Amino acid sequence: MRPTMKTKDLLLQAYEFESGDHCSGLLTGLHSLWRQQLLCDVTLVASGESFQAHRVVLASCSPYFRAMFTNEMKEQHQDKIELNGVSAIGVGHLIHYAYTSKLTIDLCNVQDILDAANHLQVVPVVAACSHYLRAQLDIDNCLDLLTIAETYSLPDLCQYLYCYMGQNLGRLSCLPQYQRLSAEQLKRLLKQNYPIECLEAEVLQAVLSWIVFDLNTRQQHAEAILSCIRYRYISKAEFQGIRQGTVFREICRRWSKVFSLVHSSLMKSWSRCQHAPIVDRHGLINPRGFDKAIVNIGGFQTAKGITNNLSYRHIGSDKWRHLTSIPHIDQCDFGAAVVDNLLYVIGGCFNQSLQEHVHPFGFCYNPQRNKWITTAPMLQERCRFYLGNVDKKLYAIGGAGEQDSFRVEHNCECYDIKTNSWYVVAPMPTNMMQQAGAVVGRNIYVCGGLDVNDFVSSMLSCYNTVTDTWTQKPDMLVPRADHCMVAYGGRLYVAGGWYEDAMTGNRIILDGVDCYNVHTQQWTTVTRMPTPRYQASMVVVNGVLYVIGGFTLGPSGRQATNKVEAYSLKRNTWESDSNFPTELWEHLSCVLYIPLCRADNYY
Repeated sequence: MRPTMKTKDLLLQAYEFESGDHCSGLLTGLHSLWRQQLLCDVTLVASGESFQAHRVVLASCSPYFRAMFTNEMKEQHQDKIELNGVSAIGVGHLIHYAYTSKLTIDLCNVQDILDAANHLQVVPVVAACSHYLRAQLDIDNCLDLLTIAETYSLPDLCQYLYCYMGQNLGRLSCLPQYQRLSAEQLKRLLKQNYPIECLEAEVLQAVLSWIVFDLNTRQQHAEAILSCIRYRYISKAEFQGIRQGTVFREICRRWSKVFSLVHSSLMKSWSRCQHAPIVDRHGLINPRGFDKAIVNIGGFQTAKGITNNLSYRHIGSDKWRHLTSIPHIDQCDFGAAVVDNLLYVIGGCFNQSLQEHVHPFGFCYNPQRNKWITTAPMLQERCRFYLGNVDKKLYAIGGAGEQDSFRVEHNCECYDIKTNSWYVVAPMPTNMMQQAGAVVGRNIYVCGGLDVNDFVSSMLSCYNTVTDTWTQKPDMLVPRADHCMVAYGGRLYVAGGWYEDAMTGNRIILDGVDCYNVHTQQWTTVTRMPTPRYQASMVVVNGVLYVIGGFTLGPSGRQATNKVEAYSLKRNTWESDSNFPTELWEHLSCVLYIPLCRADNYY
């Protein structure tokens, strides 16, 4: 007789079971049935070759088969189905994938597999083929891969290939396969914002060589393609070089209109610069495909603690994106400067075994190639200092050292980018740390900070890089430490920071934005920040001051903020801006030109 249990006892002893290997076991079982040709209920025929399978397996992997077997289609009741337009090789690999989740892709089968996967809507296999093709990319096959990507409508791969072709246009235009580019492909390459790593004059020459290669056929597309040239980036001397070249002479001999098309476009572009062909490439070989961006460099973030991450946001965009990471143990209080759109991050300190270590090492980031290189270390390790760029030389001013935080052996030193070496320059009148600095012309201005007695200073000092001398300028209106300073239009703008009240010893967080006119040598207060803060960062872009992050005062004392507030120097108004994703402090900010076409945008 079967024993019985009360319902309450059954509930107490019940438990939920889930097998960890059920999915793999199910797949193994289906694969075994398929290999033994058991319970197969459909035969697929491709290129005359037959493949037996289970409808339910095909439908689970392919929306194409799911629709075929579940809707009122004639194939729903057929035992044998002809698959037209796909190869037996492709279908065979897809059926093997359906039963094993595995696929071997190589150069011999990738197009067959891609063709079948695209036709049968097996999306993971399409993506796998796309990534495989991307991994095979080189200068010799990029046009073949582009044809495949456009044939099978692979937008991410197309984007990647156009970026690659732009970055290698100089080399590509010298190869025979360059002439296989269609007019639409060349227009897309030039019209959209893909970075191009050669001079715009060379881009014009490449276009002219493409036109003259088959002038009778390509002449009808010439005007539209020539309109894609960014003539404002071509100087008079560069144009004269093009005019004297054999390609330009040949095309002018056979089609005289081309000269007027190019020349009129150049004149229109130059006229916007008051008839002077001033070519500002922002330190880039070619600015096309780049846009100005605010870059946040490292610091402390509430979500991550100390971080080496760099984030960027294009002007006009409200989205912050990850850019790169400094190739060093997580650090803070370094110096940063931009030279010819290269970002230098020098020095700083890091924690190890609960000890703070200051280091002298430097790194240089190229946003065009998304690469870091190391630079020669400073003569003296330092942190909490100012790093400024004058005439493509970097000047490290003041700061704290390893052994004695207020006695840096080499108070100031200079880095020569050309020779990758440092040398000592004239020391500051008083060594400072946690100061702010900015460059006007060939002068470096440094203000505020903490002196050797831990006193918050109001001094403004000026270093002349030509004479290697320091002079004192009128003091700031209030003492400041952990503040920000930027230069714009011959003026210095100082914001935020703190000082200690002489009576109470309490820390006062400053909200004033003061301006120093380097010509009249006078200070004025121009505005008050909506959010007083210190250990923030500030950059100026197109006449707008952006103040980012930092510490402010909250109900329970100091608290970090992610606020970004923008002050228009022209309109004298504050506006809220796109906040940083997390609270941050002790970071730096700069302005760089970042490619609009980056891997984080489409892969």
